[in-house]
Amino acid sequence: ARSMVRMMVYTNRYLVALLLFFHILCTGVVVTVTAQAPPPLTKPPHILFIIVDDFGYGDVGYHGSLIPTPNLDALAGTGIRLENYYVQPMCTPTRSSIMTGRYPIRYGLQHEVIRKDRPHGLFLNETTLAQKLRRAGYATHAIGKWHLGFFKTAYTPTRRGFDTFLGFYNGATDYFTHYTDNGLDFFNNTEPLRGYDYVYSSSVFEQEAQRLVTRYVNTSPSERKPMFMYLSLQTCHTPFQVPLKFLENCNFISNFDRRMYCGMAVNMDATIGNVTNAFKQAGLWEDTLVIFTTDNGGRPIEQDNGAGYNWPLRGGKSTVWEGGVRGNAFITGAGIPPSRQGTVYNGLMHATDWFPTILRAAGTNTSGTFPLDGVDQWGALRATDPNPDSPRTELLINIDPINRSSALRKNHWKIIRGEPLYSGWYPPPESGLGPTPSPAVPHITLYNITADPREKRNLADSYPNVVSNLLARLNDYGSEQVDPWVPPVDPASNPDNFGGVWQPWRD
Repeated sequence: ARSMVRMMVYTNRYLVALLLFFHILCTGVVVTVTAQAPPPLTKPPHILFIIVDDFGYGDVGYHGSLIPTPNLDALAGTGIRLENYYVQPMCTPTRSSIMTGRYPIRYGLQHEVIRKDRPHGLFLNETTLAQKLRRAGYATHAIGKWHLGFFKTAYTPTRRGFDTFLGFYNGATDYFTHYTDNGLDFFNNTEPLRGYDYVYSSSVFEQEAQRLVTRYVNTSPSERKPMFMYLSLQTCHTPFQVPLKFLENCNFISNFDRRMYCGMAVNMDATIGNVTNAFKQAGLWEDTLVIFTTDNGGRPIEQDNGAGYNWPLRGGKSTVWEGGVRGNAFITGAGIPPSRQGTVYNGLMHATDWFPTILRAAGTNTSGTFPLDGVDQWGALRATDPNPDSPRTELLINIDPINRSSALRKNHWKIIRGEPLYSGWYPPPESGLGPTPSPAVPHITLYNITADPREKRNLADSYPNVVSNLLARLNDYGSEQVDPWVPPVDPASNPDNFGGVWQPWRD
């Protein structure tokens, strides 16, 4: 009887979350007013940019999850939740979008992630956000996951605009040993970082963030530079590993991988809480702008044995369904007016927008870059009006010529060309709700995302003119893309050639 009551509580909570989801998306989107922003900031803020890995849209507390994320909930509650915000379907493409302000089709990273044994990376002629901020007088620090290339030293963080780097180059490193397959993948700047065996990676990254804050405080005021801290946490990507103490609040989950994922999310939340507390205790909080984003949607158990969930959205990681590309995100701290704290921004936004938005917040500009796809959202985010217009009306979700799939969002409409995999609806196992398999997916589908965020009703046959116009826009983008950069495996990359370390092998 007790288990039945508990299951009813869990199910009711997820149904409430579903109603809340529709309320967020279907109110406040249509009624908008012109943005009126407060005056510019008097000095460049510290920027704490937090990106997490494979964290499902439905796995944060403020979206109704049973996984406890009190720090994220509190931070989002003092800032602006971004509820119409898009990322790329996978890790590397999103990170490159943030770093360049440009879609991955511009530099060949639209198909997959950077592979450890292949000689590819973010094109060296692309100007990064870190490079722009360093030129504007910032001290720039990268902590955690890089995943933008390392086959030559020129592709590594301290050659792409970061003053310091502590973290790993690849995508799925062991949290305790810091090995990827047969090689160590842990670095301090460009030097292998040893002596951290069985120290959980989040703890190392947290300590580095705290060290940098302390170093700033101990620096002479005349020599201080505002900080850009790019905190790229490994959680909640595979392998599913976490210290046991973080599982204490996850015993309600019976599936082992899902319970481990829950513990990793709890750890992630605690790490973010500890890092933000370091800024507060140092007296820097009032001058710090905090941005939180996922790199892509979660990968459900039903999809290649993952454990992250995007319910009630459709699909998951690696797909162009909303569950793969609708990201958890918020902005809080310096520059956010009191009237916007604790609110939701339903304006259309994409990961590329962080590039011009952050540069504007920092008091600098986007000169010296290739033409940007990102749109400056700073005015809309600082507007005192509760429902400002977004300066963006269209965004390219992706074009993948190898998988032959593409998607685009324009105003309320979203078009998908191709037949994405993993196209069902997957509630988390603890919800008590079973998955809904997908019907057959036609080659062209059209959805009104504002009215139908779950992508249930294909309207392609009802609106042929809309389909024609959006396909033309996809073709326009397709004519501008470069071929995906997917080189073959290079045996010279083997760590056995470098004392058991993954490191640049083509210098």
